[in-house]
Amino acid sequence: MNTALETGLVSSWWIERELRGQRATLDRLRIDCQLEEVLVHGPDPLRLAEVFGRDEKTAIRYADSARALLAHSVESDTAEFLRTRGSIPRNPGNGSSGSR
Repeated sequence: MNTALETGLVSSWWIERELRGQRATLDRLRIDCQLEEVLVHGPDPLRLAEVFGRDEKTAIRYADSARALLAHSVESDTAEFLRTRGSIPRNPGNGSSGSR
């Protein structure tokens, strides 16, 4: 195979061989690419179907999952931000106001 000299696709065998022993897999790379697309362009099922050649129903499922991930991420980031900024009491049940 002379892929380096041509513009054709490499085989999945070659990619799997190159990734063997790595934490990255073809599925993880594919999911990461799709998630990046959603983060950049929003969870639009039509765009996902067009860019990744997915069936409409699959693209809708991916977009729904991406929306859920994005919403969960925003909620987690907000909670972490509030906790680290002291807006959420560390021990709300102790009843002390801290001023005596």
